[in-house]
Amino acid sequence: MPKKVDHRTRRNTIAGAVWQLSAHGGIEAVTMRHVAAAAGMSLGQVQHYFTAKDELLAFAHELLTDRLTARVTQRDHPHDIEEPRPRDTIRDALAELLPLDEQRRTEAHYRLMFLARSAVSTEFAAHLGKAHTDLHTFVADQIRRGQRRGTVAVHLAPAREARTLLAVLDGLTAHVLVGHHSAQDAEQALDDHLDDLFTG
Repeated sequence: MPKKVDHRTRRNTIAGAVWQLSAHGGIEAVTMRHVAAAAGMSLGQVQHYFTAKDELLAFAHELLTDRLTARVTQRDHPHDIEEPRPRDTIRDALAELLPLDEQRRTEAHYRLMFLARSAVSTEFAAHLGKAHTDLHTFVADQIRRGQRRGTVAVHLAPAREARTLLAVLDGLTAHVLVGHHSAQDAEQALDDHLDDLFTG
């Protein structure tokens, strides 16, 4: 009887190889042949799931976005009597995007690489645009919650503050990856910015 293949696991393994390769060698290191070797598969096996490099890169970004979303969701405590404070909710979410440990550093490398690729690819930009819009909406909604709770000044525009906060996050991420700031400095800078935004 032929062995049953877990296609989801294989695709996820391939995506993991893409993340690792991009973290150590950039987009140039992500070739179909290199991905196959890093994933412990044959080139034909990889090509069975992904016929082109761009298709592979897009899937890896989509899977990474899903995993980040799941990790943020798991930080919620549904059995707590009180709903988490908006500041804490934003802080937990954005901390998952900062390169604060080896896993998040690898993920941040890939996200930065994907961002650079999106600047010259409308297809990639569309993938990135959805993820960015979802995150922006999430942050702006939490800022509105803060205004209703009296911890964010009512004259502030939530959408604008969310854009600023995400720009700060992107800048901190890039500077940590190139060695301008430590992970601890970036984390402190995020906390300082949130303290300025949330006055409570």
